[in-house]
Amino acid sequence: VMNRQLSIYIIGVLSFTVAALASCGSAEKSERRGDAALALGEYAEAAGQYKRAYTQTPPKQKAPRGRISLKMARAYAHYGNTSRAVGSYRNALRYHAADSTATLELARALMKQGDPKAAEKLLLAFTDTMPHSRAAEQALCNCRLAQGLLRETSAYEVKAATWLTGSRSDFCPAWVDDAGGLLYFTSTRPQASGDISLITATKNGD
Repeated sequence: VMNRQLSIYIIGVLSFTVAALASCGSAEKSERRGDAALALGEYAEAAGQYKRAYTQTPPKQKAPRGRISLKMARAYAHYGNTSRAVGSYRNALRYHAADSTATLELARALMKQGDPKAAEKLLLAFTDTMPHSRAAEQALCNCRLAQGLLRETSAYEVKAATWLTGSRSDFCPAWVDDAGGLLYFTSTRPQASGDISLITATKNGD
């Protein structure tokens, strides 16, 4: 009975070790693919590979998770996926993997997301450690200016035009013939035919 229990224990330990090694290898491979895609300017593809590498990395491996989070944040920021960039930057900071510019980059992403108050808080902490950063000083001025403008009342109600500011667009309309019975236009909607761009994560505007 003891020999049988020992055999089961050894098999369990070996299985766990093999699975852990396979996971590490897969994560490293995905991270390298992300690096290669980023070098080519394929930001959406890079972010996807980094996300895959992050999920393949065990939670206890904090240093690799933090490093991958920072790479993922910058890839998202490159193609304008601000909400995901903010989450990834925060992950990197939580894992203490961020470099000297990550806090500044997160503050800029928060400004794009429409949260100048949170951005100001980060920038004040950043200027404590880097008091002579002109980029941080300019960003701090912009935060305070934005908050002042938001406090001012206006006779007009301003709403975001999602059909103009979204990642999808329609353009280049053209009539098929002189009769004007059929209109063709280029589109990046999900329903459009064609492949998804590795740069923007939307359909190619073909």
